[in-house]
Amino acid sequence: MVGCEADGALFAASRIRLPSGSDAGQLQAQWQAASLQQMKAQGEPKREPVTTHASAMVIQQITASGQGSDGKALQARLAWVVSGADLYHLAVYAARVSPELAEPFFDGMKPL
Repeated sequence: MVGCEADGALFAASRIRLPSGSDAGQLQAQWQAASLQQMKAQGEPKREPVTTHASAMVIQQITASGQGSDGKALQARLAWVVSGADLYHLAVYAARVSPELAEPFFDGMKPL
């Protein structure tokens, strides 16, 4: 996992190696549920496929609103991608996640 804070937002990228014989879709669904639960997501998150500019990959993004560990309002733009035997998670968290804030982060994504 790596991350940084910039412009009032937290940007993070994580990777796990998928265990042999595991169901990537099931692991991804569990990771999504845990991420949404952690931020106390409210309502139904918005799910949409987005094509990255760097690689023309289509990734499924989730946009959700909830609260941070400090109790303040929080928005998140999240994505998970399977590449080979790895499952990647990309996240942007901020009080307000605008397209100008999140798109450069997701657009630069390329498969390994």
